[in-house]
Amino acid sequence: MQKFSFDRLVTFLDERYGDDLRWVANYNSRTYEYRFHHVRDDLTTEFTENQLDFLVHRSLAVYNKRHAEEVYFNLGAADSLVVDYENGTALHVFLDDRRGVTIVVEPTVSVTVPDLVDECREHIDVA
Repeated sequence: MQKFSFDRLVTFLDERYGDDLRWVANYNSRTYEYRFHHVRDDLTTEFTENQLDFLVHRSLAVYNKRHAEEVYFNLGAADSLVVDYENGTALHVFLDDRRGVTIVVEPTVSVTVPDLVDECREHIDVA
């Protein structure tokens, strides 16, 4: 199984969005494993580690490739998913049927699909 490195992705997103970048985390929706690669400083004080764990585990259950493809079975393979919230926009870039990376930015940030998804993929290295 391929392993991914997200260092260049975090650098790219940090340079583009600065303080508007809330967090970046990769995940495996089958095993519920995840790893944060970037969390904005104020969020580490706003949320406890348990609250961040809760947020990520809930999102893994719902915002994964298999679930998206089951819900919208008539649309074919899913490449990404964008969800706009009052306090942020979450971009889920699917890397395969169970792994992906979640990028959360401030709600004022414009997210352009598929351009941003393609740019993100260009900055994810196979380790």
